[in-house]
Amino acid sequence: MMTTEQPTTPPQQPPAAPQQQIKITPEMLAANNYPKAGFYLAAFGGMLMFFEGLAAIFFRSIFYAIDEDIWAGLSWVLVGIILLFIGSIVAGAAVTLLLKPEMRKAAGASIIIFSLIGLIFGGGWIIGSALGVIGGLMAIIWKQKAA
Repeated sequence: MMTTEQPTTPPQQPPAAPQQQIKITPEMLAANNYPKAGFYLAAFGGMLMFFEGLAAIFFRSIFYAIDEDIWAGLSWVLVGIILLFIGSIVAGAAVTLLLKPEMRKAAGASIIIFSLIGLIFGGGWIIGSALGVIGGLMAIIWKQKAA
């Protein structure tokens, strides 16, 4: 007896829902339902770390490659890439404070941890890491005002 297999078609997946775009508006920034001081301090600290990473890649690495040797320049490129990564994480966690204030403890803890790690690599001229740690602490201890 011979059986014939019928071709099977893969199951149809439902169409993907359109992505909802999140916009940060001035009204969101003016509201008092998120840890405002922690957000601003951590965001500014993250930006300082990010800009120090850019400076390390584009300026320090070239200076050290010319003055010392190519390996010194390449090490500053690596430090710059690490600072770009850490600054992006700190700034992203700061945005989480704005968009999801109920996640403030997790976002504040990640801001503190990555700011301290960034301090090893220069930390946004040290002030960026200090602002990140202070902003993370302020986010963790923030209490929602009663409406």
